[in-house]
Amino acid sequence: MAFTVAPLHNISIYPGTQIPFGAGFLLSDVPRWLREDSLLRQLGRRHSDAVQLAQHALIAEYPAAGYGEADPDWKGDGPQSIQNSKYQAALLAGLALWLARPTSAGFTLVFHAISLNTDDVEMPPVIQAVDSHNKVERYNGIQDTLTSLNDVMDAAKLHNALLSIPKKNAVWTATRALWSAITTSAVDLRYLLFWIALEALFGPNEGTEVSFKIAQRISFFTADASKTARENLKVVKECYSMRSKIVHGRWEGDPKMAKAMETTENAARIVFLYLLRHPELMAVFRSRKRDEFLEDWVFSRQIDPPPLANYLGA
Repeated sequence: MAFTVAPLHNISIYPGTQIPFGAGFLLSDVPRWLREDSLLRQLGRRHSDAVQLAQHALIAEYPAAGYGEADPDWKGDGPQSIQNSKYQAALLAGLALWLARPTSAGFTLVFHAISLNTDDVEMPPVIQAVDSHNKVERYNGIQDTLTSLNDVMDAAKLHNALLSIPKKNAVWTATRALWSAITTSAVDLRYLLFWIALEALFGPNEGTEVSFKIAQRISFFTADASKTARENLKVVKECYSMRSKIVHGRWEGDPKMAKAMETTENAARIVFLYLLRHPELMAVFRSRKRDEFLEDWVFSRQIDPPPLANYLGA
């Protein structure tokens, strides 16, 4: 058997808690064999101490004879190892935790191990490879902790929804940009990555009136009344203006930056949560009729979207 383990930091729930995530992962206590593996000492004290301090981990157990074995379920271009598939799935679990509750909860190391059991002797798994990733960052730099069991359970549901997104479409592009944004500490790049996510979802196919159309579409999507839509439009246009300032190198020292970041992060999260919880709408955004759907919605001047069935199957 093989194991992929991502020790979690900045998360505090009851010891012994077990919550199934997608792709065969289980959020559980950090396994003892991981803490005792001699490889940890080779990673340096900072990483070793972080693993020792972690109480919980995302753990996947699956059949594999060795590291690098091909993933039998992989349907993408070219071969991919099962360990890399698990690593990619773990990254989406990290995004799901942030979507459920924006905190610093996440991981920086993912361990891949193989059990060396024989018919006569049961041995602890042995680490064979380690993947690393940037930690989840907060714009204000505060390292806060995820403490709600309900939020973790919600994250598990969101993880399954994220895993269902196929590649090569607007939603997948937005997903990648969103994960990069929350693991980036550079303020300007973080802000632009959030806008890459939003533009992937709401940008028009044709490059005309881009800023206005994006602001208009996001305003309708996040509104719950016509008055709110009008108010949203002004705020979103201001946030897009900040995006343009950053692109042209004119943002530093702008007193509106903090508010623009907060608004943009909230908008990106609200949009993603709604899509992940409404599969039919997600399907429309993944389809080639995404732009047509958004255009029809805006010109309908209605807060409720047009019938989704008109845009499915494309």
